Amino acid sequence: MKLFNRQSILIIFLLFNMPNAAAGEARIAAATSLTFVLEEIIDHFHKETGHQIKTSFASSGTLTRQIEQGAPFELFLSADESYIERLQQQKLTRDQGPVYAYGQLAFFVPDEQNIPSIDLSLLREKLKKKSIKHFSIPNPDLAPYGRIARQALEQTNLWDKVSPLLVIGENASQTAMFVSTGSVDAALLPHSLAIVLKKKNKGNFQLLSEDIYDSLNQRMVLLSHAGEVAQEFYNYLLQPPAQKIFKNHGFGSIQK
Repeated sequence: MKLFNRQSILIIFLLFNMPNAAAGEARIAAATSLTFVLEEIIDHFHKETGHQIKTSFASSGTLTRQIEQGAPFELFLSADESYIERLQQQKLTRDQGPVYAYGQLAFFVPDEQNIPSIDLSLLREKLKKKSIKHFSIPNPDLAPYGRIARQALEQTNLWDKVSPLLVIGENASQTAMFVSTGSVDAALLPHSLAIVLKKKNKGNFQLLSEDIYDSLNQRMVLLSHAGEVAQEFYNYLLQPPAQKIFKNHGFGSIQK
């Protein structure tokens, strides 16, 4: 058996431990409903490419305002396409970008074992029994999931009944925190965050019928000064492996 000398061993060590010459990083902005799904996708992307993705999470409205004020993001993943259109009109993006997923809304109740309805009848029942003292949704003025939450409540004639009980979350993640810590008795959340809370044994949820709120087309866009790593990650998000992860986290996939 041929033995390696010290020089050969040193060369092999350097080859396996030297940084990827092509590795780089990109700064992206993303809606808080994407916190957990992007964590997994970014981990896969990093293992495959060596690139680092630096992510800032907030409501889509807050991130849009930051971009308008010059925040140095390269890629923006919004929970709704209206914010992308707003930035495109100001010529802050390369184009209008693609839809990368479809949002779904869930009704979440702590410690509830069974939620059979998809029409908010359980919420109506709890309101009649006065077993809900505080109810939370994301801020409808800043968070797309808040906007469709309000729409769902209005469509089911529950908005006026719920309004006096509302605790408004700054974004979807804060709303999830409210309901997971017992600060509120129930909430309307992104499906993706409801899944996480259920896995942590914080309660149970039911997807709402999409007939009671407008479809939520989650669109992303490269900003005008985006670099190569941002472009590569943008392309990666549209590929089957990333789309499968989106689906596993409760998003509607763009792939049939």
